[in-house]
Amino acid sequence: MNNLSNIDIKTLNDHNIPITEEIIDQINNGYPIPYIVGDVNFYGYTFKVSEDVLIPRFETEQLIEHVLNKNIKFNHVLDLCSGSGAIGITLALKTNALVDMVEISPKAVAIANENVLLHHLDNKVVINNTDLFTYEIADNYDLIISNPPYLTHQDNVSPNTRFEPDIALYSDDDSIKYYKYIIDQISNLHNWKLVAFEIGETEGNDIIKYANEHGLTNVYCLKDYNDCDRFIFIEKTE
Repeated sequence: MNNLSNIDIKTLNDHNIPITEEIIDQINNGYPIPYIVGDVNFYGYTFKVSEDVLIPRFETEQLIEHVLNKNIKFNHVLDLCSGSGAIGITLALKTNALVDMVEISPKAVAIANENVLLHHLDNKVVINNTDLFTYEIADNYDLIISNPPYLTHQDNVSPNTRFEPDIALYSDDDSIKYYKYIIDQISNLHNWKLVAFEIGETEGNDIIKYANEHGLTNVYCLKDYNDCDRFIFIEKTE
């Protein structure tokens, strides 16, 4: 038990999970505690998680914070590559907007549906189990937000990600292909107010360049608390 932090011990105790040798070995091997206890706190809300979804990160809380600080009235939000639903559900709770989510993994959709029901949002949130690259974005969203896969298999990644689903992490050999597809779509739409991306720390310039080439000029990058490029925002130019 001495190998566990006080936070680890408290989390396990709060979930009434006995601290066995097996549990200690799992944690010491880097297995994420949220997968052991089955949930995680994100932006002050509880979200169910499993090995079928990425564990929501602190950086993604920053993404939401930046969006809310815009003080834009959002009526209809689109969350692309939504995973557990943490982004879309949090925005539904904070803004009272209707939220559509798009996620390719049926197992992730099942977890997201549990989270929708957990937060009593089945009348506000709709989840589409489909491939982003076959999904046509409608022209009725104020906010389009995404934290898509952006790693390539050539990247040096944290060993802590080895228990998380590859489908939520890796973008084949083109780290910005998801962003390109979304930019291709929104460049032909008229009613969105804000597009918000979480990105890998090396992708910012390439995404901004691609957006500029598609006529989107109010595009900028913000850093996370570790001083890494982490967020891209595209604002509608009137």
